[in-house]
Amino acid sequence: MEKIVEEKKKRCELPGVRYLFALNAAIGYCAIYALRMNISVAIVAMVNQTAIHDNPGTNVTSDDCPAPTHHKGFGNSTEISEDGEFIPGGRLAEVYSAKWVFGISTLIVAVLTLLTPLAARLGVEYLTAIRALEGLALGVTLPAINYMVGQWAP
Repeated sequence: MEKIVEEKKKRCELPGVRYLFALNAAIGYCAIYALRMNISVAIVAMVNQTAIHDNPGTNVTSDDCPAPTHHKGFGNSTEISEDGEFIPGGRLAEVYSAKWVFGISTLIVAVLTLLTPLAARLGVEYLTAIRALEGLALGVTLPAINYMVGQWAP
């Protein structure tokens, strides 16, 4: 009888805290990636009214976006960069607790994302400012999660 009770207890146990942390970190990565990439999807409807179809069977083609041109020498830098010069996200996570840095910066990005349509209606300057602030807030999220993983991983 005691064996049956012990087996039922083992089945109902939660996974380890490290597994729950890994799951939450993966969900956090998905959330910040979605916040980062949402403008890429929305901008099509914001600037190209022909992209919104009333009739789903029609194909709309446009020459508004020509093929990209590659500039000679672009990305062919021979400069040697020094690692670790600019790491504010990781440092903030060390000093102020990575979970708070990640949580607050994700909240800031979410609020700014909600303000994006309003900023777009007000003008390109406001939209650029909102996206720049989002970029600054998103810049600390990945180092914060990496810091937490470094603390929790065996």
